[in-house]
Amino acid sequence: MEAGPGALDCTMRIAAKIRFSSTSQPIDLTIQGLPSSVFSPLSHLLLTTSNSKIMLRKSLFILIGAAMVFLNSSCQKYLDYEGEDAEPRLVLNGTFTPDSVFRVELSNSSGYINRGALNTIPYGKVAVFDSNGQFLDSLIHTLNGVYKGSHTASANKSYTVQASAGSLGIVWASDYIPEAVPIISWDTTTTTVTEYDYTQKRLQIEYTINDPGSSENFYVIEIYRTEYYYLSYQYDPNTGTQWMDTVYYDEPYRNLYSFTTADPMLLSEVEVDIGETMYWANSLAYSDALFNGKTQTFRIALDNYDNYDPGAKIELELKSCSEAYYRYTRTLENYYYTEGDPFSQPVQVFNNIENGGLGIWAGYSTAMVSIE
Repeated sequence: MEAGPGALDCTMRIAAKIRFSSTSQPIDLTIQGLPSSVFSPLSHLLLTTSNSKIMLRKSLFILIGAAMVFLNSSCQKYLDYEGEDAEPRLVLNGTFTPDSVFRVELSNSSGYINRGALNTIPYGKVAVFDSNGQFLDSLIHTLNGVYKGSHTASANKSYTVQASAGSLGIVWASDYIPEAVPIISWDTTTTTVTEYDYTQKRLQIEYTINDPGSSENFYVIEIYRTEYYYLSYQYDPNTGTQWMDTVYYDEPYRNLYSFTTADPMLLSEVEVDIGETMYWANSLAYSDALFNGKTQTFRIALDNYDNYDPGAKIELELKSCSEAYYRYTRTLENYYYTEGDPFSQPVQVFNNIENGGLGIWAGYSTAMVSIE
């Protein structure tokens, strides 16, 4: 079809996708200039983002995208991709921390043309070595591509993982566990906030650390909510008696809980819209670039604090992590913040698996305080 004078210029786009498999949710990144997707290895990390701002942004982007499709639908042209397909690659995901056994997940990637099955790998071989190359542990497959060892990691030590899986070849990665930086003090304040005719309680949390000045340090702050029991409503129709019964879980239920922050020190390294002074997250990574060797206090807040169950315990965890862990978490945060934004640059999630592999191998130590 020929376009008449003044007609819109048509654009031709080649869409190519590559997928990686794991037991977590998919994320997009760019490999060799092509949009693709990978599954997060930190299955506890950023799985339940409750950022209303992000949801609002995505809804707006969907509306804009729908309008663009409608306006340009008459001049779209699609071409078959004729480039070389991507070969399947071995995906290794694992994090390690002091006093815990080594654990990794193995899976495979697939091409963007020949989209084969995304499978976890139960037939792989995984081994861990110390910084001198001495063998430490052989990890055994347990379930769904998860391999576990018997050796526990230690702080201030480096470890190398090596994995193989048939025709996918051999991959490896090295990383270390830094010493945990303790939380030297913390305090809370409960306030009542009214926004858009809705009143809620907000728990303000301040925590302070002494950052070591002898090295570059990286941190991840997270809030965890652990439930031990819940209250169950009971009613006896014969007597009309009503009461609340305490029911304990077989095992404590622990999950990440979202928080907000307007702390300039924490906002200095995150992606926020121009003019915005608040950031929503359930995991936030930052470095000591602006406070190296200093005593620094940070502030975050928990919204809807009055909705917490009486059987729940709130804990603040400060991870002292390696640079690899920090870079992975930061790029993952940026991915979620820009996901669905047609005006943002594609986010390439950090990967440190060598010899053609994909994924993350990273260490961290944890300092924790119980808020209640």
